[in-house]
Amino acid sequence: MKKIVFWILLLCGASDAVWAQDKAAALEQAFIFSERAKSHVFLSQLNFFKDSEHIVGVPDSILAQENSLQNNIIRLERLIADYKTGSDSSNRKVYEQKLLTQKTLQERLELQIKKTYPRYYDLRYGSAVPTIANIMKSLPPNTAIVSYFVGQDALFTFVIDPENNLRVFRSEPKQPITLQVQNFNKTIMGQDKSNFISASQQLFQELFAFTLPKSIKNLILVPDIGLANLPFEALLTEPASASSNYEALPYLLKKYNVMYSTSASAYCQSLAESWNSAYKTDFVGVVPSFENPAYSTVSKDVLAFFEDLQVRDSTAYKSVLLGRDIRPLRHTLQELSSIKKIMEKTTLTTRFVEKQDANEMCIKLGAINEARVVHLAAHTFINQEKPWLSGILMAQDSTSNQDGLLHIHEILNTKLSAELLMLTATHGGVGAARTGEGCLGMARAWFYAGAQRLGLSLWLNETVANEQLLSDFYTTLSTPSKKAIDYSTSLRKSKLKLIKSKEYSAPYFWSHLIMFGR
Repeated sequence: MKKIVFWILLLCGASDAVWAQDKAAALEQAFIFSERAKSHVFLSQLNFFKDSEHIVGVPDSILAQENSLQNNIIRLERLIADYKTGSDSSNRKVYEQKLLTQKTLQERLELQIKKTYPRYYDLRYGSAVPTIANIMKSLPPNTAIVSYFVGQDALFTFVIDPENNLRVFRSEPKQPITLQVQNFNKTIMGQDKSNFISASQQLFQELFAFTLPKSIKNLILVPDIGLANLPFEALLTEPASASSNYEALPYLLKKYNVMYSTSASAYCQSLAESWNSAYKTDFVGVVPSFENPAYSTVSKDVLAFFEDLQVRDSTAYKSVLLGRDIRPLRHTLQELSSIKKIMEKTTLTTRFVEKQDANEMCIKLGAINEARVVHLAAHTFINQEKPWLSGILMAQDSTSNQDGLLHIHEILNTKLSAELLMLTATHGGVGAARTGEGCLGMARAWFYAGAQRLGLSLWLNETVANEQLLSDFYTTLSTPSKKAIDYSTSLRKSKLKLIKSKEYSAPYFWSHLIMFGR
């Protein structure tokens, strides 16, 4: 991260203006560093799994060798840096030769991993960051990418659009971005309209300190750490009075169709990929609901897992567990019932896995593998500081040897072909002043598993409005059409419909559900 800030400060100097055209090459280099940093945190934490030998099938010995070489290289580079020019050059040359040997071994190991474990190679090292020229070629019409990098004292915004190519803006937030997001989300959760308006306007000014071409209709937002929990669509694009009604406010949602992505590179790669369309099932709904102690009482292992996370006294812990019982999600069955009624009126092939059958084994045995759309409504706990410890609680099954907890590394081993996976009823830790990237880590895991798009709830919404939002969304998707389904536009229309209803126009009722992907 320091390298990214160095590049940006070097080129920007003290100016808050856009970088000059003659610095385009250096500007692109800064963008590349920013892109790589987007996945670095999550990827570098893979080796911290207790079950590391099970991570996408890679033996522990390979991971240990990989770590050892990296540590040796870092140590030798530091030793070389300690030698001043001209002092004890013979020892320096010895270290330089050792460094060359270690890097050669590292390259050989990476080639071996790429050949033998291609899925892990893609996840660990990622594909090359596309050039700005290639991004411009793949960018759909009327679309702009806005990617954020949150530094210690400054916010850097990379903007890519058809008219201006790549621009970068630097600002110094009046308050830390993480704190602003926390306060903004609190105003949404508490439906505190007056403070929501002021907090929203301040955030918008800092996050959108630039002008987009009037032709732009679609925004691809790439949040950085600290912005992962922010429902951007609820930001206000213009000044508003505290006396204004919620439905009349100028939300970003009203101006743009918004999609989220883990990186600009991931978005462009998704546009270039061809997907398997030979689905066995059009829709699969998986809803544990946790209403019966027979499949909602957690095992000692799961209880110990939560205690290890040191979240016993946190809001997230209390909202998931009531003693040793999982908190019921009865509203999810009502949502599923509404979805069933919609699907019954169509010729779509469907499957519904409910209550005790919606356990960990149903996922591992492939219940969702060959579905076009997957709706998974369960307790998803997202650990912001340690995203590799995030997971999904499924119906507890004492007759199996599973712990009833779908861990991140188990999600990575799932093989999907879904056009869309809707992950609702989550607990994203909204309001907590955290600096981690839990939401982004969860998204990366499902994309790696094969999902093309991911719908993700930023907080638990057990209202009638949520049921209406999902019902309207799935009604649109179930309508016969010769065109490919535009999932993000469909979700946007459903949200706008709620806003017009007045009763559910406050952002609390519709801004929790965001969509990652293309």
